[in-house]
Formats: sequence, C-alpha cells, structure tokens
Amino acid sequence: QVHGGGFYHIQKYLVAPAEMPEHLTWFKWESYATWLSGFAMLCVVYYAGADLFLIDPNVLNISVPVGILLSLATIGVGWIVYDLLCRSPLGKSDTGLMLVLYFVLVFIAWGLTHLFTGRAAFLHL
Repeated sequence: QVHGGGFYHIQKYLVAPAEMPEHLTWFKWESYATWLSGFAMLCVVYYAGADLFLIDPNVLNISVPVGILLSLATIGVGWIVYDLLCRSPLGKSDTGLMLVLYFVLVFIAWGLTHLFTGRAAFLHL
C-alpha cells in the first residue's frame, strides 16, 4: 500500500503476535493532519468569509463573531454529546445507539438550518 509517500505492508493480527514487528504502522499523524487541514479550511472559508458563507441574514440576523462562536460551540458540544452517548449504556447496543443518533442528527440538522446558511448548516453535521 502506498500512503503518505511511503510503502506499507499492513497486516492485521487476530490475536497478539508472539513477537512484535520491527516497524509498526500508525496512522496518528495522518489523522491529525487531516483534522488540522479540515479545520484550517473551515477557518479560511467559513470564518474569514462568514458574512458570505456562514451567516444568512434572511435565516437569522447575527453578527460574525456570534456566528463563529455558534459554529465552534456546535462542533464542541456535538463531539461531547456523541462521546457521552457512545460511553453510556446505550453504546453497548449498536441498534439503539444508531436510532438515538439518527434522531439527534435530524434534530441538529433542523436546528442548524435555522442558524446558518444551508451549506454551512450541513457542513456542521
């Protein structure tokens, strides 16, 4: 597999191997780079141009700083709620968790379409 400019041979072990491989492949830095570049693009496009891409006065007339704070709060609170739901006893039931998350997602989508432009609302999901 070619990934990140290097060649990797990834092998999955069903049980712990008797001897650890000399070189382990971790995707931690690739994940961080993806998250940071995505957040940077969010800042450049939606926060720097908030009056064009984030806020629609016909939907809700709010200032740019309030819109950015609502955006950041949505991301942060959404992550906390998702993490708490997954760690709760409900997280042990895949079907139950899926159903609850579906209705939470529908409710959040409805709420965000009353705060932001359509594109920004669905980007925050």
